[in-house]
Amino acid sequence: MESLSGSLKGLLSDLLDFIYPPHCGVCGRGLIGEQRVVCDACWQDLGVIAEPFCQKCGIPLSNPDLLCATCKARRHLFSFARSHGLFDETFQKIVHLFKYRRMRSLARPLADLMAGTMGADPRFAGMQALVPVPLHTVKCRARGYNQSDLLARELSRAIQLPVLERALVRTVNTQSQSKLNLSERATNVRNAFRVKDPGQVRDKRIVVVDDVLTTGSTVDACAAALMQEGAGEVCVITLARAVEPGKAAKAETRDSRLGKSRGSGSGNRGQRPRLETRDSLKEKTDP
Repeated sequence: MESLSGSLKGLLSDLLDFIYPPHCGVCGRGLIGEQRVVCDACWQDLGVIAEPFCQKCGIPLSNPDLLCATCKARRHLFSFARSHGLFDETFQKIVHLFKYRRMRSLARPLADLMAGTMGADPRFAGMQALVPVPLHTVKCRARGYNQSDLLARELSRAIQLPVLERALVRTVNTQSQSKLNLSERATNVRNAFRVKDPGQVRDKRIVVVDDVLTTGSTVDACAAALMQEGAGEVCVITLARAVEPGKAAKAETRDSRLGKSRGSGSGNRGQRPRLETRDSLKEKTDP
């Protein structure tokens, strides 16, 4: 009966896709073949942050300085942070689909982007575990899942590092950071995180996983809690880097990547993430 039910669901899915062809959640183009949620063109149009970039926060730079102006003036608690690309319009729409539209199937291709960025940066070598930025239980129940946790699990699959689930918890239900300035962001998340099991993190070299890095206040607060309980090192990987207009050099586009030699520099240039199948999409878009 279960196999018959699965077959009927598959036929119904195919019929619905035939009558109402699915469209890209970013650009609205029709999806073809095995494309799901986001079309190949939109994946390939995502810019990659390439060198030169700030060696602390990962923001792209116009000049090959080691640090951006902000990091020269401000001390971060994490050792370094990297992001795959800038939080431009395309990336915003993809993250919105993943975070608020329950398109959880996007976790795998997004984590593959992060894995490519980590693989191209030798500073990640020797890291021992992944820790997702936790959501407060109230927000997690409302959303149905923690997007950083989903990213960390898929990233673990890709790079073979364990996820320290529930090692770090959010004890304060902070307000959204999106409308706050730098000082307000830092105050908002100060002492908002706690290590639940210090033995899990002691002497470990940890990668904190999140979706978007803006000022770094949230991951700094995570790093503070982890270091306080004896973590050996804390660095950060995110999908995207949000910056004020005009404050950073542009990320590389698909066209500019085509002119670069294969394997040079930082990031998985020209590599498109693995896309989900029809069955996995239908399964994962439900809570």
